[in-house]
Amino acid sequence: MSPDQKRYIVVRHSAFGYKGDARFEHGLEVRSVHVEAAARFEEKGAKVFPNYKVASDWALKEMYPTPHDKNNLTPAAPGMFMRAQVDGLQVYVPNP
Repeated sequence: MSPDQKRYIVVRHSAFGYKGDARFEHGLEVRSVHVEAAARFEEKGAKVFPNYKVASDWALKEMYPTPHDKNNLTPAAPGMFMRAQVDGLQVYVPNP
C-alpha cells in the first residue's frame, strides 16, 4: 500500500486481543488501513489519522486521560470497540 493510500486507526491492544491479558482490555494500539477502509470505519465513529505518530500520540492520551501514578500503567481508554476488526483486533470508537 502506497503512503498516499494509507491511513491509521486505533484498535484494541493486542495483549488483550490475542493473549486475553485483562490488564489491556481497555488498551489501544495503532494499525494502518487503506483509505477506503478508513472512510468506512470513520462513518461508524472511529477516528482516522494521517500518520502513525499522530495516531499513537492520540491513543496514549486516550488510554491515560488523567494524571496517573507511574506505578499504575493499566490503560483505561473510555470508549467502545466495534465488531469490525483490523488484524483480528476490534476497532476503537471514542466517546463523543
